[in-house]
Amino acid sequence: MSVGPPEPAGLGEHHLALRERARAVARSVAPYAAEADAAVALHAKVREALAGSGLCDLVVPAEFGGAADRLDPLAIAVVREAFMYESAHLDSMFGMQGVGSYPIAVGGTPPVQRHWLPRVRALTAVAALALTEPDVGSDLRAVSTTVEAVGGDLRLRGRKSFITNAGAADFYSVLAREGEGWSMVLVPADSPGLAVTCGAT
Repeated sequence: MSVGPPEPAGLGEHHLALRERARAVARSVAPYAAEADAAVALHAKVREALAGSGLCDLVVPAEFGGAADRLDPLAIAVVREAFMYESAHLDSMFGMQGVGSYPIAVGGTPPVQRHWLPRVRALTAVAALALTEPDVGSDLRAVSTTVEAVGGDLRLRGRKSFITNAGAADFYSVLAREGEGWSMVLVPADSPGLAVTCGAT
């Protein structure tokens, strides 16, 4: 009787090799996976294992040190499946590096991309995605956070809630209403006016 997740069908050699790399990382964090999964803060040993694996290369374009010119959704899914089987915390950390930095990868200016994406890849910068709000939940069309240009700056007003990596992130990709539409705004963690409250009910 085999123990483990079901075998994915139709994977080629590249994706099978990625799966084995991811499973090895997952096994390495197994001794403290339960501790990490129960933790509120980022777990240092899980972060160290993920950073050392090089698998965050998969969430950054090759131009900035990543694995390929275009992100490979199947590769990311294979890695996440291997991670989540052992540790939700490991999977979350990997997944958030991707979704938190994706707006920068597709819409950031070249200087912003050069500053942040190599750090995302190396896990020296932790990413977060801020969508949910206290009064509207995850109804993205109803977000009340706003952004407007003021001189040469952007002014962001609003509150977000239930944000993975809040307090530990080095930057936040924040969804806000801009006029009649919506924009994603990069907010470095040291931005003036940003306040993070963790553990509030």
